[in-house]
Amino acid sequence: MLACISFAGLTTAFTQPLFAALSDRIGRRPVFVASCLGLAICLPGVFWALSTGSILVIGVSMTAFYLIVMAGNVVQAAFYPELFPAHVRLTGVSVATQCGLIVVGFSPVIYSALTSAAGGTWLAGWGFAAACWVAAAAAAWSAPETAGRDDV
Repeated sequence: MLACISFAGLTTAFTQPLFAALSDRIGRRPVFVASCLGLAICLPGVFWALSTGSILVIGVSMTAFYLIVMAGNVVQAAFYPELFPAHVRLTGVSVATQCGLIVVGFSPVIYSALTSAAGGTWLAGWGFAAACWVAAAAAAWSAPETAGRDDV
């Protein structure tokens, strides 16, 4: 598992500039939204891969998942700050990020509780994760596009 995760993480080092360039070309919102929705759709594939016990299947699945994660992570570094005027940028990004991290911080507990309540199946936990990613996609889509603006 460590080798699979390490390989997946290593691949993202090479794809980060590509996702950043894509966000400069087509916009931050489409890349971020695609990442969020892709994660919601692909998480069951990761669980399936883990259930196979095959290092190859797990490695391919984790690498694909990490690439989707990285698309959103790379874009958010520019997208979030550009949403706020310069005089409140640091506060805006900080408060918004910390509010989101409250949910993220409790997500393992929420996930475990939902999985236990559902009799041990991962479907309820996936529903929670998917709902969070869909909410993030909707919030990002409702925000203004920031790529290419001169006023940020």
